[in-house]
Order: sequence, then structure tokens, then C-alpha cells
Amino acid sequence: MEEYRDDIKSKLHYMDEILHKISFMSQAENEKQLDDMIPSILKSVGKYTAADRAYVFEWSSEKKESFKNTFEWCASGIEPQIQNLQEVPVCLMQNWVETFIQKKNIIIYDLEEIAEETPQEYEILKPQNIHSLIAVPIYTNHKFIGFIGLDNPNLNQDRMSMNLLSDVGCHLGSVRENLRMMEVLEQQHNNLEKSLEELQKEKNILDVLSIDYTSVYYCDLMEDLILPVKQGHDTNVAITEQQSFSFHIRYYFEHFVIRESAPDFMEKLSLDYLMEYLGHHERFAYRFRCHPNPAGQKYFEVQIVRLKNVSGFKVVMGYRYIDDIIEEQERQKAELEDALAAANLNGEIIDSISKLYWLIYRVNLETGTYEEISAGNEMHKLTGRHGKIEEAFRHTIYTIVDGEHQEMMKKFLDTSTLADRLKDTESIAVEYRAQSGSWHLARFIVKKRNPSGKVTNVLYVVRQIDKEKQVEITYKQELIKKNRILSGLSRDYTTAFVLNLDTDEYEFVFNQETNHAQKHEEFKAFSDYVDAYASAFALPEFRDVMRRELDSNVIKKHFETEDEYHFSFETSPNAAGLSCFQAHIVKEYEEGSHFAFLGFRSIDEIVQKERFYKDSLKKVNQELKNQLDMITSALPGGVKISNDDPEYSFKYVSEHFAQMLGYDTPEELMEASGGTIVDLAHPDDLEQGIAQALEQYSKADHYEITYRMKCKNGSWKYIEDRGHKIRKPDGVIEHWNLILDKNELVEKTIALESEKKANQSKSDFLSRMSHDMRTPLNGIIGLMDICMKHPEDRTLVDSSRLKARVAADHLLSLINDTLELSKLENEEVKLAKEDFYLPDLLHEVETIAQMRADKECITIHFMDDPYSIPYPNLTGSSLHVKQIFLNLITNSIKYNRKNGSVDCFLKEEKESDERVLVDVTIKDTGIGMSEDFLKNIFQPFVQADQGARSYYKGTGLGMAIVKELLDRMDGTIQIDSVENQGTFIHVVIPFEIAEEPAVVQEMSELPRENLSGYRILLAEDNELNREIEVFFLKDEGISVTEAEDGQQAVELFKEKPAGTFDAILMDLMMPVMDGYTATRKIRSLERSDAKTIPIIAITANAFQEDAEKCIAVGMNAHLAKPLDIEKMKKTIKSICS
Repeated sequence: MEEYRDDIKSKLHYMDEILHKISFMSQAENEKQLDDMIPSILKSVGKYTAADRAYVFEWSSEKKESFKNTFEWCASGIEPQIQNLQEVPVCLMQNWVETFIQKKNIIIYDLEEIAEETPQEYEILKPQNIHSLIAVPIYTNHKFIGFIGLDNPNLNQDRMSMNLLSDVGCHLGSVRENLRMMEVLEQQHNNLEKSLEELQKEKNILDVLSIDYTSVYYCDLMEDLILPVKQGHDTNVAITEQQSFSFHIRYYFEHFVIRESAPDFMEKLSLDYLMEYLGHHERFAYRFRCHPNPAGQKYFEVQIVRLKNVSGFKVVMGYRYIDDIIEEQERQKAELEDALAAANLNGEIIDSISKLYWLIYRVNLETGTYEEISAGNEMHKLTGRHGKIEEAFRHTIYTIVDGEHQEMMKKFLDTSTLADRLKDTESIAVEYRAQSGSWHLARFIVKKRNPSGKVTNVLYVVRQIDKEKQVEITYKQELIKKNRILSGLSRDYTTAFVLNLDTDEYEFVFNQETNHAQKHEEFKAFSDYVDAYASAFALPEFRDVMRRELDSNVIKKHFETEDEYHFSFETSPNAAGLSCFQAHIVKEYEEGSHFAFLGFRSIDEIVQKERFYKDSLKKVNQELKNQLDMITSALPGGVKISNDDPEYSFKYVSEHFAQMLGYDTPEELMEASGGTIVDLAHPDDLEQGIAQALEQYSKADHYEITYRMKCKNGSWKYIEDRGHKIRKPDGVIEHWNLILDKNELVEKTIALESEKKANQSKSDFLSRMSHDMRTPLNGIIGLMDICMKHPEDRTLVDSSRLKARVAADHLLSLINDTLELSKLENEEVKLAKEDFYLPDLLHEVETIAQMRADKECITIHFMDDPYSIPYPNLTGSSLHVKQIFLNLITNSIKYNRKNGSVDCFLKEEKESDERVLVDVTIKDTGIGMSEDFLKNIFQPFVQADQGARSYYKGTGLGMAIVKELLDRMDGTIQIDSVENQGTFIHVVIPFEIAEEPAVVQEMSELPRENLSGYRILLAEDNELNREIEVFFLKDEGISVTEAEDGQQAVELFKEKPAGTFDAILMDLMMPVMDGYTATRKIRSLERSDAKTIPIIAITANAFQEDAEKCIAVGMNAHLAKPLDIEKMKKTIKSICS
């Protein structure tokens, strides 16, 4: 968004401006010039931090009893406070002073939060319209001299603001101290010159006993005498006559000298020390401090000069006060210390600036030279790198700047034109990309001009701006995206704004000319615009709503919990006749900025429809109410009123209730029921129903329960009992009940549950069938692959085909009998019994299992000679026996290890003359099963949750099928297993002993059906099935006419003369016309053979009811797919002969 970008550029501009002004501050020649610069700096700081005010406070006097506001800048529309803050007592800011003395900053995020904690400060700040502030102490030479602060700044950058204030304050104090230090140094210089003159004068006086000393004495050290030469009126000790020198010194020391200032006074002024010292020096001087004399003087110096060319040890001694000299020296010492501290501070400021600018050059345009102040992480405070600036810039252009920006940088770094480019400005800047890919900002800042105004010295600074560039790029991308969104919104919205929630500034994005909402330049704040809009156009009841919901602070509050919200309002009709609008406000926050998109869209059509629907609904409700008033006497159910006694005896039953249960009158019902619910409710429901009613009564004064009631004819009917406890005015409790007939609904519900159970049974059956189909199907696919890979090996091919046929036959039997088993389970029909030959069955099992074992690299051992068992002929379900054996053996193969083994053994034990027990054991070296898994192994779909068994991906149905079949056969199964060792299975099945069957003839010996010359009409839609059926029919010498659907079959039959076809083979499920319809069509034709021609159904629908349905529509026989060729031939022969 353009405004956001401008804000970023503005902040960068003010930061550069601040740095420039800070550096320019050092050029001030006196404090007045410095004072003139400070407001401009405060303005830049205030603009950068988006503050209302920026200011400086300093001590009012040396006593430090109050502060005064020395400088202030105020944002537009903010009232100045400087005149009100000139003598602010320290006692009102005691907390602040203590914090600043600890060199800590003060930051207040919300003024209201300190109202109770520091009410005094709150009362000072609140009238200034301060909501938040930042204040930073100003120190000079480690002395707190004041503070610099901001009112209501942008606290999202509080750390940056404090650092900026700290740098500005420190530099301001440093520059001011530097200026004062210069004045002090200048004064010191003058004082030193004066001191030299004074010293020269003092020397002359000492030589000639100058009269400027407060007192002058003539002394004879060898004689210990002192005589006054001159004594002023402010002399500490006045001597009127000759005295002892030693006594005078002792007296003076004891009465006037402060001993801490001169601990060796007596030693240094002793006769021996003085004579020793003056024996080698011309003059002795000693300074000390006294108690103030009448003139207030307290610092003195005694000077003793030995007289030359005089015999003995005679001296002149003079006392003079030196208070002014001591004071000056102390002041000079302090100023020198402050100057040193200021110099260090300047270094720290340069360090701070260096954190922003990684390169700083001080350039002299007159000499064409530069001095490097800082570069990267290095600081060169005193003796930085230096050289010719043109060479340095040339090196920069060709080694740092990328090729695209080199020409631009050549012009920018051209020092021959730099002075002219800086003629009317204090700085110029340019952005460029480095060869490394990073972005930089280079800037020239004026440091010095000559008297004519021409620039002579500049600072060249460079800083990295990758983050700003990335923000700019991201901003442009977001702007494009938002413009697209706004373009889309403009189709639905009549007006759209962008609102800065921090500043309350706004901008129109688009607007329709017919709207009330038009641009008004006089309204800068969005709140003012909304207030004017609401007052002028909104209906009275919506004005406050608009002002509240479109307030920036309220919008922010909404955005704390939601990203968008909306509300509706109405206005007077606009030029387009629209008056109902919805305001839609969407959150748009990013990187510390807080914006919102606002759109107004017309909802007149929606409101009109809503009002129409409300009016219509109101009319309908009124009509319903009128009708309800008419039928209150005829409730939809029966009514009974019961007493609140243990039997809930009836007081009243309605006629509708009596008729619901088959009684003619209420009296008949009362008599039959004994007047209580006990004899009506079903015994199984009564206790539970009463408990449910009482439980609901404990929570409310009504209940709803469903139970069975006995009808007059003895049947039971489901009713819904809605009871309500009524307390009469006399305190008697009655139970009023509305009885609704729910019998049909409940019975449907029960039927639905039964249907769900039936569906579940179907699902179980499909799962089981899928599990047991895979074993023979896997063998068939594998054998077909062998045939395809080795077509030349006829022995192998014939063997594979034979085995595949065995597996296919088993698969077909398994499908048919599994479907039949699913029906038997639901209808509880016993398994069919048939005579079978156990050795052949075992041979088939061995064939199928061996194929699976070979594929899995498992060695499988069967009994050596299954034909040697004592009772080979048995009666039972051979298919299910084979299914049990295959399930158990294939599981042992599937869950075995590579190169593992499976051992299968069978023995028979005669139980009686008619029964024999077949005992089978299966042992494998597989992965085994855990005890927990064994507990549920016979449950459908059970598999181990993890570990090896999950790896093998079984369906979990095999063992459930085995257990169910064994239960139906009265057999038993026992499983012992150890994880990672193997499993042992023991199965025992009882069978009836069958009579020995007749010897089965070999296939070649069976009589063949001769169908040569037969003519068949074949109706089959599946091309592959039709091709196979045609092949087998023609192979028998049958002439075949093909039809692809029932319609073609009917047409072909009609076209041919009567007697053309001997029979019709009719598929049932075909497109265009199915087999049932085609059969009815043929049977309805008016020709001689239409009623008699044999029609045989060939279909995958293999259930008995499917065969019965075929016979019902006129077919003669039913053959299930896949077709048994021999059975098909027999059927054709038997029907056609």
C-alpha cells in the first residue's frame, strides 16, 4: 500500500535527517548556535517516533531544586506546554529523579496504569493529554543535568526510541560541555597568563618585600626571632613586637590552621627544616587552609625568601590568601576532567552511529583527501586510514558496486561536482546493489562550508538496507495482490476505504458517484469523516452505531478476537435510490502497522426480501394461531390424568386414548385396566419407564418416555407418554399426560435396525468370501503364468492346466457354497450332507497347498499314503471340510518363515459302527501368536495390532470361518502357539461312515453326449463369455447363431422360420433388453414354436430364487456361470430330446 511505503520512506528520511543534524551539531561555535539547532533535532525525533511532543528539561539552577522546560517541539494540533513547565519542583518528580540518577530510562505504556501507584505524577501528566511517554536522562561527565523525552510516541518501536533519545541526549550534553570546556580553556589560558604576571610580580615583591601580602615579617632563623614588617587588618595573627619565630608558628598552627590540610605544617616550618631547605633553594613556599578570617579568606600560602649578602640566616616571610587561585585550579581541573569525559562520549556516539553506517569517511574536498572514521566493525578514532578520495571511490565502484549501478555511482561519487550538488542542501543519498547482492545506501553529509557558503568538508557514510529493500519488494507484491482484491470488491461494494488504526488517517480506494460517501478534504481524521457522514445521512437510530463501530479503537478491539466483522445501517436514499447498507471491516496487520479495509455495500434488495418474508411469516403465524385456537380441544393424542399415588391411579382418560388401545369408551378402558397404569404397561417396560420418568422429574416438571401398552385385543402398542406435573392451588399434585401413538414409528425403527444387521451380515459374508477365494485363485494365476512362460514344455503345461482346473473347480464350489453358507447362517439351516471320498479330497487339498508352499519357499509334508486310511468313504459337507483344511494349512504357510516347514498328519478313530473321528494335526515353524491374540483368534476380522502378523496382511476371517464350520459339524479345534517358534493345531471332526461308492469310470470311459447337428440361438452380451461358449458349442458340432442382447435374440428368432432353432441359451443381465423380458417376448409371439422352444438361462445369479424366477418367466432350465460344459451338454440333450 502506497501509504505504508511512504511511512517507511518517511521514517528512513527522518532517521537520516537526525543523524545528519547530530553530526552537524558539532559545528556549533557557541551555545547560542547550539540552542538554535535543538528545536530542529527535536522535530526530526518527534516525526520519526510519531510522537505528539519532544522536549528537553534541565536544572533551573545550581541548587537543583527544580526543573525547567528549555526546549519543546509539538506535532500539528498539539498544544505547547513549555510555558507551563518552567519551574517544576523536584519534589513533584522525585521518582523520576531517583530513576534517572540510577541511569535508567522511564517508559509509560499507558498513563492510566500509574493513576493509583503514583497519583502525583498522574495529575501532572493527565492535563497535558499524555497517554504514554518515554524519558531518557542526560548526563555530562557522569553528572545528571536533565532529561529528554517524548509524549505519546509509537511504542511499537520503544527500544529504538529510547536508544535514539539516549544518543541525542548524550550528544547534546557532550556538545554543550565541549562548548563550555572551550570557554573554560580560553578563560584558563587567560588566567594562566595572568598568573604568570602575578607570579612575576610576587617574585619582585618577595625580592623587595612587596606590600601586596596580607602580612610580611622579617625573621632570623638562627636567633628564632620574628618581626612584623606589614600586617593587614584581615591578618589572622597580628604581632606588635618581636616574638619567637617558633612560638608564632606553633600558635598560628594551633589556632588557625586546619590540620587535615597541612599535617606537616609544624615540620616544614620548623627552624631546622627551613635552614636546611633554604641552604639549597632560594625560596620556600607552603600552602594550607585556615579557618576563615574576618574577610572570609581560608586558603593561604606562606613564602620565605632568604636574604642574600646578609650574615646569619635571615629571611623575609609573607602570608597571602590564595582562595581565588585554589578555586580556579579546582575549576580548571574539573573542566579538564569533563573535557576528557566528553571526548570519550564523542567516541561512544561515533560507535553508535557506526552501528547504523558500516562505513564513515571524513572528506576534505579542498585537498581531495579522506580520513576513515569507521569501517565494518573497526573504529579509527584518532589515526584512521586516509588517502586520496578519488582512488578510494574508484576502488569502491569497480570492486564493490555491481555492474548495473556502476555508472550511477560514478556520477554520485564525482567529487568535482559534489560541492555544487550540495549547494542548496545538507545531504544527498543514493541506493545501489553490491556485487554480493546486498543493497546499500550511500550518503554525503555537509560538515563544513567556507565563508562564501561553498562546501569544503563532508562525511561520506554507507549503510546496508537489505531489510528495507525486502520490505519494499514485499510491499509492492502485497499492493498488487490488494489491488486485485479491491478490483474484485468494487463490483459488489459501492465505497471502500483504507484506515490507519494508529493515526486515524484514511484514504478512499474507490467510490461510486451516486453515494453519499464522497471525498471531503477538510476531514483529515476518519472519526471526523464518520461523524459528519452519520449526522448528514444516517437515520437517527443508526448514527451512534456507526460512530461506535467505525471508531479506530473499537475496530482494534474487534480484531483482538476476529479478522473481520460487519454491521448494517440505513441512510436517507442516495442518488441511486439506495438506503440500506452493510459495512464490512477486514483486518490488515503487518510488521507493527495496523490497518483496516472498510467497504460499504448496498443490501436494499436483501432487506426488502427479509421484510417481505417477515411480513409473510407474521401473517402465516397469525393464521396458524387462529387454527390452533380452533383445534385445542382436539389434541393429536389421548389424554389421561393420574393421581400422585404409588399406582398412579387414573382420574380421567379421554375417548381418543381409549380408542387408541381398541376400547369403545373411556369407561371400558378404566374397567379393563383397573384404573391404573400398572395393568396397561408392558411388564418389561413398567419399572424402567417409571425410573426414567422420575429421573426426568428430578430435573424438571415434565418428562417424555416411550413404552408398550396392552391393547384390548391383547397385542402391544408402542406409545409416547408426555407427562407434566401439575400442582393445584390446594397443593394437590396431579399428572397430566398426553399419549401419542408411536407404534408405526417404533416398528419402523426396529425394522431399520434389523436391516442394518442384515447389511452387516452381507458385509461379513463378502469379507469371508474374499478371504477364501484368494487361495485357489492365486494357484490359477500362478499356473497360467507358468504356462505362458514355458509354452514349449507340454508336460509342464499339461500338469499346470490340470492343477489349475482343480483349483478353478474348488474356487467355483467355494463361491457357490460360501454364498449358500451366508444364507444358512442367517436362516439357521443345517449344512448339507453328501457322501465323499476322503483320499481324493486330501489330494485336492495337497495340490492347492503345495502350489502356495512352493511360491513361499516353504517345505510341506503330508501323510505318505492317504488312500490307506481305514474309513475313506464318509458322509458330510466335503466342500466345507476342504475349506477347513485349506484355511488352516494356508495360514501355516502364510505366517511361516522363509525356508520354514509345515507338517500335516491325519488319523481316524472309530467312535461307533456308524461314526468315525477324523483327527488332524498341523504343525509349523512360523512366527507364532501371543496369548492375547489367541484369546480372540476366532473373532471375525481379528489380527495382531502390530508385529510380524500385520506384515502378512491377512483378512482376519479365516479362523472365524473355520470355527463356525467346526461348530456346525460338532467338531473341535485346539491351538497352541509360541511367539517366534511356531504353532500347533489339533482338529477333530466327527463323520458318519458311508457305504463304498461304485467304481468311478475314467473320463475316457464315460459315455459322451452326441449333440452334432443341433442348432442353438445364443444370447450373450459379454464378448469373452460369448466366444468361449461358442467355442465349446461348435466343438460339439452344434450350429450357433449369436445375439449380443435380448432385443437381437427376439429379432433373430422372429426373422427365422419356425423350427430353425432347437434351443435358446439366454443370458439374464444384458443391455437394451434383459433375458427375462426377451423370454416373455418370445413366449408371447404368435408362431408354432414360440411356446415350446427350450430356453435355458445361463447366468452368474446362482441362488435358488434366481432359478425359480427363470422358470416363472417361461424358461426351461437354469445354468450357473462359470458354465460346467458337461452339465450344459446334458441339459441341452435332456430338454431337446
